[in-house]
Amino acid sequence: MAAYGDEIFDGVNYSDGLSKDTFEECTFSNCDFTDAKISSCNFTDCTFINCNLSMTDLNQSTLNNVEFRNCKILGVK
Repeated sequence: MAAYGDEIFDGVNYSDGLSKDTFEECTFSNCDFTDAKISSCNFTDCTFINCNLSMTDLNQSTLNNVEFRNCKILGVK
């Protein structure tokens, strides 16, 4: 479990997933979330730019005031 605030994540591959992390005012740019299991994470005031979220499983995660720009979002659970 980790907490991140006002950070930029560029080109990170999250296919291995995330669990119980908190992100506030973070930017995700060119990140790959394909088939990722994102469990019990909180995203608040975050921006996703040019990210691939295809088939991402957002089990018990929250997205509050999140913006997606030019992202691929298919089959998200």
